[in-house]
Amino acid sequence: MMPQIDIGANFSINKFKLCTKCETSKPPEGGIEMGAKWICQLCWNKKITGKNLKQNRFVKNAKAN
Repeated sequence: MMPQIDIGANFSINKFKLCTKCETSKPPEGGIEMGAKWICQLCWNKKITGKNLKQNRFVKNAKAN
């Protein structure tokens, strides 16, 4: 990966952030900030997938209407 070009800057603009879910340092692009928490893109995608959504969960032996 090529480093970002910072014209006239002494430091990089995009610093790594610590994901509160997987606890690894990742670039801030694609992540989401929720209050004091920051979740990386990979953890956020896992959180919003179909199997984790409440509307897609079902209970075994549930009575059908």
